[in-house]
Amino acid sequence: MVRPLVLTRIFLILAVVGAVGGCGGENISVIKGKVELDGAPLPEAQIQMIASGGQDVPMLAGATDAAGQFTINAKPRPGKSSAGAYTVVVSKLRVKKGTIMDMEEIVPLLYTDRTKTPLKVEIKDGDNNLPPLQLKSKD
Repeated sequence: MVRPLVLTRIFLILAVVGAVGGCGGENISVIKGKVELDGAPLPEAQIQMIASGGQDVPMLAGATDAAGQFTINAKPRPGKSSAGAYTVVVSKLRVKKGTIMDMEEIVPLLYTDRTKTPLKVEIKDGDNNLPPLQLKSKD
């Protein structure tokens, strides 16, 4: 179960490198939102927004803070745009028995699978204040 954690960290590193690299910036998108699980803020969760097609930025990534809030800066190449539809996956791993080798996912699997998640957002160039992403542990 360490593999999802490693992949999430790689995605975050790539997102940060992509956000600070390059020049220009006329189409920077700032995405702000909150993740809730059963109505309560979900702290320290990993968020990935996967483009539905056509965007210059195929994936955006970030993490929630202690209050379940996140800010993601999307900076496409000059003259390009990150605007469009995205599918959202959320993940939060925790140590199960005191060792990093024994991790468990606390977000329901529905929200961690990009082919099954019901979470969808529309991003525009500029500021984006998304409504809370509301996850439920049970239907």
